[in-house]
Amino acid sequence: MNLITRKIEDNVPKLYETEKIKLEKKVAKIKLDHNKRDKSWYIVEAEKLDNDFVFWGLIREEDKVAIDFFSLNDLASMALDECLAVTEDMTFSPTQLSLIM
Repeated sequence: MNLITRKIEDNVPKLYETEKIKLEKKVAKIKLDHNKRDKSWYIVEAEKLDNDFVFWGLIREEDKVAIDFFSLNDLASMALDECLAVTEDMTFSPTQLSLIM
């Protein structure tokens, strides 16, 4: 977890820093994948709050797309509950949301 949190701190805008940018022009900086389901999280903004990172970005599951908040603790809990791994897609390059949606 420490490596991903360091990458988030170094590369991802804080929450609400991109709010003046049109949705389709916002850039996802990091992509996380669910290893057992067709589900991905694209992180656009992030901020450390208390003992967690809160993210804002795009969530894609099969043919559904949502823009919402999610947290690192939520992803870790889901991984434990479902005996799975949520991993960073190391091949992902920052991409405008319009190309992901």
